[in-house]
Amino acid sequence: MSAPEGMALTSGEHLQMTATKNVAMNAGGNFSAGVMGNLTALAGEKLGVFARTGQLILKASEGPVEMQAQNAAMRLFAEKKLTMSSASDISFAGKKRITLVGGGSYLRLEAGKIEYGTTATYIRKVKRTMAAGAATMPVKAVMGGGICLSCLMKAAMNGDTFVVRGES
Repeated sequence: MSAPEGMALTSGEHLQMTATKNVAMNAGGNFSAGVMGNLTALAGEKLGVFARTGQLILKASEGPVEMQAQNAAMRLFAEKKLTMSSASDISFAGKKRITLVGGGSYLRLEAGKIEYGTTATYIRKVKRTMAAGAATMPVKAVMGGGICLSCLMKAAMNGDTFVVRGES
């Protein structure tokens, strides 16, 4: 199919593109996809999102934003300043330890001990210092429901564009 001025594919109910090997969509200008329901992107191996010159924005208007590395490490890197902020609270939890490093100095929280380290001056600016008995706070695991691999494989073999969890 070819159309020098434009082309539209329209369906009253469903429209599906399927290929046994590859599907490629390219645009010299912008590419937009909009849905009134859910949008799911699935990859059997890798999924990448890249913005060459502009911003990459991930927002949720009402619900939470969740990222998981279910079986590997997760890294967050910025060439310049990295800022994390909250209108309410920020909580860091590590089952084994948490280490903050900056300019060669560090703060490590691990198994009932707190360790500070620096090669220069350590300054504490406080109005009042208080000591109390020992206390701990349990680490709450943040886990997702996981990936239903059999559901993903079935959807891929059937050429489905989305996976319904546990459906046979």
